[in-house]
Amino acid sequence: MVAAAAASLRAMGEEPESERLYDLVAGIEGHGDNAAAAVYGGLVAVTGDVWRRLELSPRLSFVFGIPNQSLKTAKARLALPEQISRSGAARNVARVAFLIEGLRTGDPAALMMAGGDEIHEQYRDQLSPITAELMQAARDAGALHTAWSGAGPTAMAVAVDPEPVVAAMKETLGDHGIATVIQVATTGWT
Repeated sequence: MVAAAAASLRAMGEEPESERLYDLVAGIEGHGDNAAAAVYGGLVAVTGDVWRRLELSPRLSFVFGIPNQSLKTAKARLALPEQISRSGAARNVARVAFLIEGLRTGDPAALMMAGGDEIHEQYRDQLSPITAELMQAARDAGALHTAWSGAGPTAMAVAVDPEPVVAAMKETLGDHGIATVIQVATTGWT
């Protein structure tokens, strides 16, 4: 969407600037998380219309297991409960703190403590069993952290040594998808 917005601005004779692109794409999507990552690159956090770049350890690799199937975000959202427990929410907030620290420092213990989402993954498992299988295969192969990638069915794993994780995800997928390391773009759209 960022590329389309930049091309549209150029077609209208306006040289796109990052702030303008971010505002446009965040406005179209209704939130800034994807827009900030695409426009600015790297690891970013967004709340409301404010974004901040966060440090990302260069030691970490990001492996994705991408099944051939799809799962619509709207359908995945319908699987979520209307309410979650206070204790579950508190545990998830603590996990986010460990996740950010682990991504910042590359600390394996922090990344492992970040696992165990109680807000959306467990409710979506029934919609895409392969996602949970990919995450388990990745952990068994040495991944430090795993998560659903967005609404799924893609699974993401964080590893220091990505090759065994890629191999495990490929084995789990067989001929029904791909597993690959995706590099984090640190410069954004430019």
